[in-house]
Amino acid sequence: MVDTAALTNPDDLVALAPLVGAPNGTSLPLVCLAPEMDLRSRLAALRAGAAEFLPRESDPIQVLSRIRSLMGTATETPARILVVDDQPVSALFAARVLEGDGMVIERVGDPLAVLDALQRFRPDLVLMDLHMPGASGIELTRIIRDQAQFADLPIVFLSVEMDPRQQLNALRVGGDDFLAKPVLPKVLVDCVRRRLRMARRRARQKATLRTLDPATGLASRERLLERLDRQMGAGAGLQLALVYLEHAWEDPVLERMVPVIAEHTEPGDLLARAGGHGLGVLVRRTDSDAVARFAAGLVEGVRMALTDGLAAHQRHTFGIGWCPLSLGGDEAVTLMSRARKAAHLALGTGTGGPEPSPEA
Repeated sequence: MVDTAALTNPDDLVALAPLVGAPNGTSLPLVCLAPEMDLRSRLAALRAGAAEFLPRESDPIQVLSRIRSLMGTATETPARILVVDDQPVSALFAARVLEGDGMVIERVGDPLAVLDALQRFRPDLVLMDLHMPGASGIELTRIIRDQAQFADLPIVFLSVEMDPRQQLNALRVGGDDFLAKPVLPKVLVDCVRRRLRMARRRARQKATLRTLDPATGLASRERLLERLDRQMGAGAGLQLALVYLEHAWEDPVLERMVPVIAEHTEPGDLLARAGGHGLGVLVRRTDSDAVARFAAGLVEGVRMALTDGLAAHQRHTFGIGWCPLSLGGDEAVTLMSRARKAAHLALGTGTGGPEPSPEA
């Protein structure tokens, strides 16, 4: 795993290419960390043969999960494939090939039974014939794509149809790929595996988007609460705390202050948008005094940044409070409420704080 910030030049990643592409099963998967919008690092990772490119701000649990998966130490559920074909011999061929690659298969010979099978079997991919009595593969794909829950379900057509116009129509209605019968087993497996990887990548990207605040690019409130829940469940002590900043800034000031706040954090801290007028920082420090010092330093840093180019009435429009995780009980929402209450008290004083939670 390489953080591109440790490299003088991202193109130095190419030196790892012999290890990444080593023959005889001795290759090593390469994972690169870099800012999400760093195109140069992305290109360098791609050219070096990286198996994964992750934003440096990724949740450590997600990074660990991807590494375990690449190393083969994660328990991966076999892919579930729904084979839709009215020809038993053709359906059996596809089923046997994919089962031989470790996938779980269900066959449907009646196209009118496809929706019931989707609900019951919950496949990861559909292998669809084109010409069937009762309903064509194109018609079924239109209907499947109209179901919001199956909008992203990969659909691969497998048919004897050789007319390019018909193949194009199958893709236009929502098919992801088209294979012509007869198909070589390796081609079938490779196509299905490729579409499964792409679907999983899209799912991870969507999950990442859900954990980011679109206005600031910071972690979302939901992600912060999830991390708090996980840390509280692990029995964290006073060295873990939530520092909350409540503000009355308009969007331009907020955008200007986010980088200032981020500069005061340490690796492993989580800075998140905790509400319309709140920012939260989950910090790990040696003890509660270290947390208090961090909060005081953050107050001073924000205050100094606000004096540069802002009117006097804009300079004292924030308050910082904090609460150790040990006082959160069993609820992340309760902990956030206590930290926010402390920040609100600091905001009311006009000094910025910091204020410890009243329960501390």
